[in-house]
Amino acid sequence: MTDTAALFTDAVDHYVQHRLAYPTDLIDGLIARFGIGPGTKVIDVGCGPGLLAVPFARTGAEVLAIDPNEPMLEAGRTAARMAALRIEFQVRKAEDLDAADGLARLVAFGRSFHWTDRARVLSLLEEVVEPDGGVVVIHEDRDQKADTPTGQVIEAMKRDWIPDDLHRRSRAGHQDILAASPFCKVERLTGSVPRVWTADQVLGQMLSTSYFNPGRLGDRRAAFEADLRARLARLAPDGVFEEALGFLALVATRPAG
Repeated sequence: MTDTAALFTDAVDHYVQHRLAYPTDLIDGLIARFGIGPGTKVIDVGCGPGLLAVPFARTGAEVLAIDPNEPMLEAGRTAARMAALRIEFQVRKAEDLDAADGLARLVAFGRSFHWTDRARVLSLLEEVVEPDGGVVVIHEDRDQKADTPTGQVIEAMKRDWIPDDLHRRSRAGHQDILAASPFCKVERLTGSVPRVWTADQVLGQMLSTSYFNPGRLGDRRAAFEADLRARLARLAPDGVFEEALGFLALVATRPAG
């Protein structure tokens, strides 16, 4: 498995500024589906700066947010303080979860499931998730994202700048992994967030990723930025892009009976 403890350290500021929040209707649907609120517990795995932890905590639920990256957790603590919310942030990996962390109504993975030993983690969660609770995996709809004009530019940059990339391999098959786990009843929920963004924001979003974070680009960053800006200028000379970003949530529960 990739060591994620320091992978995003150079990307934290870009992540906070440029990653889109998850669709409100998608989060509200999960809150209603699992009855999230006072007296319930949610565990946000790979929580980053709290993009899931914060809206779940607003319901009054107890929220445990874990991430292997301390700078990301500090960004999450800042978001919680600004929202006047109590969230417990811990430096931990998904593989560290056990019965002592339960019982949780919902365990959520926002843009993070692919970084874990998925089958092993789901087995561990058998002792963590309440009998009527579940697991949710949320990420951008990769096919829809790749079909947008900026998405096509980003995919081309991946091919040209990181042809030896290893990360995409582990993003495949989430639904199959879930279906082979104790949480084998899988539902698909979708949502969308409209986005009007500039070339600077496209760049910032890319710098927030494992593909193109500043630490990975190193001394290639200036050339990378120049290449990206040139491609975006050809796409939209005014430098403004209007798109919608789709999200997919895989909601996994135990079978009835």
